[in-house]
Amino acid sequence: MARWQEDTRGRLQRAAVTLFAAHGYAATTTEQIAGAAGVTQRTLFRHFRDKEEVLFAEDDTLLEALVQGARAAPEGAAPVVVLGAALGSLADRLQDGRDDQRTRAEVVASDPALVGRDLAKQARWVEAVADVLAARGLPAARARALAGAGAAAFRAAYHGWLHGSARPGLRRRVEDALGALAEDLAG
Repeated sequence: MARWQEDTRGRLQRAAVTLFAAHGYAATTTEQIAGAAGVTQRTLFRHFRDKEEVLFAEDDTLLEALVQGARAAPEGAAPVVVLGAALGSLADRLQDGRDDQRTRAEVVASDPALVGRDLAKQARWVEAVADVLAARGLPAARARALAGAGAAAFRAAYHGWLHGSARPGLRRRVEDALGALAEDLAG
């Protein structure tokens, strides 16, 4: 019984994504999600404030992986190396569960409010990486521009990984996208 209870949050997340994909985000209720996960609606609300939060529950954990990756880069490393460490850490965190992530991405893309929430999350992540870069001495405007360019490269790599072949893996795709970006900017 304890094991069943330990995975309540995960069961709710999997049930929600499955229902959102099958019936649409707007048409799915918290009661349906709870029922599909084998818990009460009250239990769902103990774990998440609403059905949108079920979909975005990992945002803070992923942000922490991104920031920790940037902070783990060697002292004195070039800003692009710090950025690569941040995005590589995020890629490592996302590497498992590609099919589930693809389904989640399709659900997010299907609803304008969810797209807005996802874009706000990405903007928050850009600012967090820019803050680490600025703390390492890069002027704030350059830090923000570099973090934003890195985020765009990551999104392109992530999209290709979700909708293309699983090989190469996400980290390698991110490294390749950053390398291509650097080449394109160098002219």
